[in-house]
This record gives sequence, structure tokens and C-alpha cells, in this order.
Amino acid sequence: MHSEHDLALDSEYELDKDTGTKWISDTNVFEDALKYSGDVVIQADPGTGKSYAALKQLGAPEHPFIFVADTIASAEDLGSEHDLPVYYKDQPAPPDMDFITIPHHAHKDRFVDSDIHLVVDEWHSLLADYDFKETVIDNLVQSFSEFKQIIGLTGTYLPVPHPHKHVKVSRNRDDI
Repeated sequence: MHSEHDLALDSEYELDKDTGTKWISDTNVFEDALKYSGDVVIQADPGTGKSYAALKQLGAPEHPFIFVADTIASAEDLGSEHDLPVYYKDQPAPPDMDFITIPHHAHKDRFVDSDIHLVVDEWHSLLADYDFKETVIDNLVQSFSEFKQIIGLTGTYLPVPHPHKHVKVSRNRDDI
């Protein structure tokens, strides 16, 4: 499914308020990630705007997506903030793309599509929560190959056993 023509994706981006890159949305990391033909995990400190930047960049019609939030509360907050439908048990059926859900539902056959980007927020939870969400996480990971691209977002990088490019966004330490 992925193109043989890989864009050279930088392995590190830097946030620096002196250069006007205070938030991840001030960088090209998501634009570059979407041009990259493989799966990507973007690591950045909490509070740098990973989810916001992903949803902002993915809002374009040429980037249909499903955004997987770690919890229902997070899904509801992001859906409200970005005016996107949220889907989980007992909710109205979402459109075929451009919605927020939780890991339990993203792998459903009706949503899996080779034209859709799957964004997994709190990527590290695929390992950290495995003891009590084994079946849910296994189902989600097994569906990865059916999507156009997987983009993981995390503040805590853990090497989930899925081939991906690791991109780190760090803050200029003078900003702290």
C-alpha cells in the first residue's frame, strides 16, 4: 500500500519560541509525515499540541482519517474542540471517515480503508495498557496494514513492535 518513493522525513524537529515554533503546529512535522510513505510515530512532550496539530493538518479533504483517542473523555474533548463526530458504543454511527473513536472501534471492518490515515493518540498505551486491553490492542494492531498510514502520537516513546519511522520533537531547553 505504501509508495516506493519515500519522502526524506527528518528524525528530529525542534520547538523554540525564539524562532516562532512554540507548538508542533508551528512546524512541518505533520505535513512531512503525511507525505512520507510509511508509518510514523511522533514523540513530543505533553502539552506541545500533538493532537491539535494532527487534527488541524488532517482536516483537509485529501487526508481522510480516523483519530483514536485513548479514553472516551479524551475523545469527547477532542471531538467538541474540533467539531468532529465521536463514535463509541451506543453512539450514532459515524461517517466513513474523519471522526474520533477509542481503540475498541477503530478496527471495525466498515472503517478499515486503504485511503484512510489512522492516528493513534497515546501510542505508548499500546504497550502500557496491554495487560488489561490485550484483545482490543491486538485487534487494532492487526488492522494497521489495511490503512493508508498509521501515525502514532506520544509523549512517552515505547517501541511498539510495528515498523515505523520514529520522529522526535524536542523543546529548546532555554524555553523551559
